[in-house]
Amino acid sequence: MNKQIFKLALPNILSNITVPLMASVDVALAGSFGDESYLAALAFAGAIFSMLYWTLGFLRMGTVGFTAAAYGQGDTSEQNAVLYRGLLIAAVLAILILLFQTPISVLLLDWSQVSEHLTEMTLRYYDVRIWAAPATLMVFVFHGWLLGRQNAVIPMVIIVVANLLNILLSWYLSIRLGMDIEGIALGTTIAQYVSLVLAVGAFFYLCKKEQLPLYNKDVFIWDRIAAFFKLNFFLWLRTVGLVIAFFMFNIFSVRIGEIYLATNEVLAQYIIWMAFTIDGFASAAESLVGKYKGKGSV
Repeated sequence: MNKQIFKLALPNILSNITVPLMASVDVALAGSFGDESYLAALAFAGAIFSMLYWTLGFLRMGTVGFTAAAYGQGDTSEQNAVLYRGLLIAAVLAILILLFQTPISVLLLDWSQVSEHLTEMTLRYYDVRIWAAPATLMVFVFHGWLLGRQNAVIPMVIIVVANLLNILLSWYLSIRLGMDIEGIALGTTIAQYVSLVLAVGAFFYLCKKEQLPLYNKDVFIWDRIAAFFKLNFFLWLRTVGLVIAFFMFNIFSVRIGEIYLATNEVLAQYIIWMAFTIDGFASAAESLVGKYKGKGSV
């Protein structure tokens, strides 16, 4: 059992490390512009996207559990059905985010009482990166599906490649082309769509290799869709509480002053590094528990 845990956890840890690495590079790039407003804007825009994406993290966690259970049962048809349901839900949520992108930003910025200058800087980042929503949410689902099938290597490759590309693009666009904070946002957006392309490619590769059925008439079984939402509601509720705590920390910081928000963003990198490292074991646990539940061993 320990070998199985580490076999799944170690690739997850290696891939997860690239996420805070990317965030740290973005912070370093924003800090190199010579004005703390860039760093403060990056921190606040990042808090908004945490509100949007972390609260929808159930798309990955919920997909892991249901896929792993189907994998433990040897039900290849249901494995793909779980993926298709997750992608459909992710697409609907992404469309809603894009449709309501302006009310979301106005509501959060007004509520936070940030200065006019910081609002303008934050929107320069937000208005570019928001278009990565479809790719971001769908990649959550693909990663959950791959982990549920006990495959941590492919998600690791996807995340590492995408995040390294993100670092290079963000540096090139923001520093070399002089796009500053919009360049960082555009680099992240492009990298997210590249990761989606890689995930789709991995899916078709595995379907061909393992002769998994591409078409599945069981996607719209409403009892299973309801079970997906029932489980994920509690995951969503737990995450909302965590995200609100972090977001309020940013609000209190920015009300004191932009320099405090910028400083706290730098300090927050330490917490992010530790959290993403430990999360590798959480993902391994989700995958293994689901598999053995599917086998009837739990």
